[in-house]
Amino acid sequence: MRQDSSVLVVDDCSIIQQTTKLILQNCGFNPANIHTATNASDAIKMCQNKVFDILFIDFNLGHGSTGLQLLEHLSQKKLLAHSPMVFVITAEDSIPVFMGFAEFEPDDYLIKPLRTDALQQRLQASFSQRQLNNHVHTGFKLSGVSGAKVALQQAKSTKAFRQAITALCKRLTLDGEYQKATALLASFVPKHPHLPAQILLVELYLLQQDLTSANSVLTAVRLNHPNHLLVLDLSAKIALQNHQLTDAMQYWQHAQQLSNTNLERQFSIFWLAQVNNTQSAFSRLREACVHIQYSIWDMPRYHALLFVSQIEQEIVQKHTIERQWLMQTSQKALSVEDRAFVSVLKALQAVKKGDNFKAYRYLQHDYITTAEELRESSFEFNAILQKVYRHLCMTKSEISTLTKLDKLSHDESNASHRLLKKLWLKRQRNSLNTETQAYQQALCLFNEKQYKQAGQALLNIWPNFRFDHVIARQLIELFSLNLLPLTHQQREYLMEARWTFEALAEPPTWYQTLRAQDDAFATPIEQMTAKASGSTTPC
Repeated sequence: MRQDSSVLVVDDCSIIQQTTKLILQNCGFNPANIHTATNASDAIKMCQNKVFDILFIDFNLGHGSTGLQLLEHLSQKKLLAHSPMVFVITAEDSIPVFMGFAEFEPDDYLIKPLRTDALQQRLQASFSQRQLNNHVHTGFKLSGVSGAKVALQQAKSTKAFRQAITALCKRLTLDGEYQKATALLASFVPKHPHLPAQILLVELYLLQQDLTSANSVLTAVRLNHPNHLLVLDLSAKIALQNHQLTDAMQYWQHAQQLSNTNLERQFSIFWLAQVNNTQSAFSRLREACVHIQYSIWDMPRYHALLFVSQIEQEIVQKHTIERQWLMQTSQKALSVEDRAFVSVLKALQAVKKGDNFKAYRYLQHDYITTAEELRESSFEFNAILQKVYRHLCMTKSEISTLTKLDKLSHDESNASHRLLKKLWLKRQRNSLNTETQAYQQALCLFNEKQYKQAGQALLNIWPNFRFDHVIARQLIELFSLNLLPLTHQQREYLMEARWTFEALAEPPTWYQTLRAQDDAFATPIEQMTAKASGSTTPC
């Protein structure tokens, strides 16, 4: 069996690679079947091109992903669906490291330096268990439960017996035979309180939306294992399905306090905080900066969420967002996609500081206006846009963005994130001020040349439809004809109407002509706002 097994050793040290390879040869492995990778990137490529029976993964891989991030990547990309043996090799025997790896259920942990006798013993135990698991699965396929029972007679211990049953149900689950796996576990778990079997049963109930049964099993398990990460994670997911959002937050935050390396859970907390409109949960999100780089979450949209949490907490930074982005991602230059996210984040930052003019100017930047692919594909990009539109009271733009977000939420593959995004969208829609009827009435009054009534109607709706090009032009034209008597507050509205066009890289011809002909429009808004704020530089 060992001669035929293909092995991948992932370690950044070539000496340890060769030492491990030599130990494996001494344990009976064919040297031609032993492959090595120096970093996570190479390991992922090799796993994409070849199916390995055994993986030895070092925790510390030097520059690039840690072994934990690699394991998460392989798991997320379904490259471990064939259930290879996974051995974690580490010199760091700390509890957080073990807890982080435990969520991916490796076969065993090996502490450096490796010893031939210890590895031989661990391998023998794993091979024996795998052999039993295979016999039980074959017996079940041929003769059902009776065939599995015959094979289980080979189990040399209660532990081996329980692991074999659990492994059988996992394989049935992978094959899509959920009902068979559920029935087996439902009869097995009450007699044998084996934690992995209990967790798998809860996952199956959850998968089949049987929340009552899932919660019944999990409540009992949680009493005996209150600090188990998978138990806490499942507790949060069930609470979320039952719309018990406070409970879900408590479970996830408890899990993150025990081990903060799981970014899937951390971003679940982010979206749950968005749903509840609470910022207290964002503090630990900043710690994710340490773990996001080189992980499967190392993408602009997830980096952007870290900045959102920072901006919404109004944390003052000494560096610009561009500089922080480069530092966080270890890049030398920003990509086009990066720049789009940076621009919309700068707009959010400006609007949070109360600088609506600057925020609107950022929205007009080419990196945002030409980011069609991001607008059509990125939920996160549109969600940040929506936040800016909401703060600026750009209702029409917000309505359009919410419609796009609703479509994009269906594309989310992570079940918890998908549900959380839908809950967040529901809250945004419910709190949206859509005076569309008043908007249409104001436009009709203008088109019917009832200018006095139209002017007042337009001023009334402007606070909810700021920077709307149609309303802005009508207000400007009425003012230029001296048909728009303004209060002091309403003069601010007219300034915003002018800024709607002056913030553009190239204001429309009609506006440029009007500005050249009418002294009332001679001074650019950019200079007026800079003077009013005491700034020496325009926004």
